[in-house]
Amino acid sequence: MGAASAPAVVSVLLAVAVCPAFAEHTDCERLATFYVVNHGRHTAIVLRGRDLEERLPELAATIGTASLVEFGWGDAAFYRTLEPTASLALRAVLFPTAAVLHVVTIPDNDLRTYFPGSTVVTLVVPASGYARLLDYLVETFARTADGSLIALDPGLYGESRFYRAEGSFHAFNTCNTWVARAVAATGYPIRSTAVVTADGLLNALRRGTNTPCYIAD
Repeated sequence: MGAASAPAVVSVLLAVAVCPAFAEHTDCERLATFYVVNHGRHTAIVLRGRDLEERLPELAATIGTASLVEFGWGDAAFYRTLEPTASLALRAVLFPTAAVLHVVTIPDNDLRTYFPGSTVVTLVVPASGYARLLDYLVETFARTADGSLIALDPGLYGESRFYRAEGSFHAFNTCNTWVARAVAATGYPIRSTAVVTADGLLNALRRGTNTPCYIAD
């Protein structure tokens, strides 16, 4: 690895602990870990709360002391309702509609316990790619004319809240497409335009697992 700095060595050791396959990638730069959670038809990104709070201090009240934070993107009407109807689903799919972000605080690092019925994929990427992921998330939040975030109603579960988001939801730009773009921002080899469904996203993540310095487990 050469004369690596102490933080770089720690990052490598942590990555090995998270994903043993990383043993073949010890020549990579400093690494960072985040997660993709598949809830069935819907997927979301999960990362350390403090990482995004540094870039979005406006989220401090929402994030609080949470270890992890989940970010989901979707249709503003369908995503926010507790009793979605067929007409709402058709409207979301057939016509470009306004979007929201769902921000959920997770009190500990055990995602699989917090989401027992969901599939959790651990992703390890170079720190520079992780920084681009954070930029992508920051840019997804819509803002008022004075630059403030647009907080909406409380979220669907846990300590959570909806925020107005950039982009339009439609049949070819779904929550899973948004997550795929977030992953692609890191440099992970995934074609976000080819992803529409949750299964399509997970399959795309598996295809990229042999790329040096990028791991999905």
